[in-house]
Amino acid sequence: MRLCFAISFLLWAASTHAVGQWMSILPDYVVVGITRIGEAPADVVVESAAGDSVHRRVGDCVGEFVIANFVRVEGEWFVEVRREGIGYLFACKRPQEAPFAAGPLANAYSAGLIGRDGKLTHDGRNAIAEHLLAIANAGHEYVAYTGAEKVDFVDMAKQGYLSPDLLQPVAGEDYSQIVVSSRGGALMVRTGFGEVVRWAY
Repeated sequence: MRLCFAISFLLWAASTHAVGQWMSILPDYVVVGITRIGEAPADVVVESAAGDSVHRRVGDCVGEFVIANFVRVEGEWFVEVRREGIGYLFACKRPQEAPFAAGPLANAYSAGLIGRDGKLTHDGRNAIAEHLLAIANAGHEYVAYTGAEKVDFVDMAKQGYLSPDLLQPVAGEDYSQIVVSSRGGALMVRTGFGEVVRWAY
């Protein structure tokens, strides 16, 4: 009952806000996330009535609809779509303020690597763990070849044992201070939100 009332209210708000621009709000699709709202919103997650979620950008298609724009009505963000020249709005499931501005963190959020609170998801934690594994392996190779007792990230990169370009931060973490020891141990890195990921080697 409450959902029906909310959809009716939003339909009324949209129709009074922009008479002639949109035909109606379509409840078969709901907007569940928008990132990069800043100056130029570009990414959206849309969920169908069947529960299928898709990640799209302006100009992409969702079913037979083309995403045309993002609009704000009564404090809520909606996705404006067009089909055969007619404009519609996808319903809004919850407030759509983006948690991150455009940039690496927005990309990580869009990719499902971090949540709205900045905490790592399972996939995000695994991505960082894979980076730490790659650094540990490069360190093992370096100390085995050179006989050194330890090596830091910068020296491994300089000597070509790893490529920093392939280890882009997932959530603002810094790998440059990591040291790999020939005696083993644990590598640790901290995200921009203070969350720690460790990898024993």
